[in-house]
Amino acid sequence: MLKLEIHPLSNNALWRGRVYRSKRYNDYEETMLWLIASQNPKKYKGWVAVDYKFYLNKYYTNSDVFNYEKALSDILEKAGVIEDDKYIKRGAVEKFLIPKDETEHIMVKVEKYEQT
Repeated sequence: MLKLEIHPLSNNALWRGRVYRSKRYNDYEETMLWLIASQNPKKYKGWVAVDYKFYLNKYYTNSDVFNYEKALSDILEKAGVIEDDKYIKRGAVEKFLIPKDETEHIMVKVEKYEQT
């Protein structure tokens, strides 16, 4: 285990100036909001634990799975599934290689965070 004595840098601090969202992201967000709403998910207030599982057949080895997490966390917030992504107390991110003939998909499990 590494112990790194430094304050972590937020993804929001990586860029200078105004950053504009792409049309691709806007389309993705719109689709994701519809997919989420169609499943009528439970809404969570306060601290949560979130598990993300990305089932990929394209770009599996070239993908940084944590880049997928940030966009999805923001969308979960916008969809009202979580109150605010700052309340994600614990998160797990995994990616899985699936056969090319299977449909890529994402599984998300959100639950109230329970201190152990």
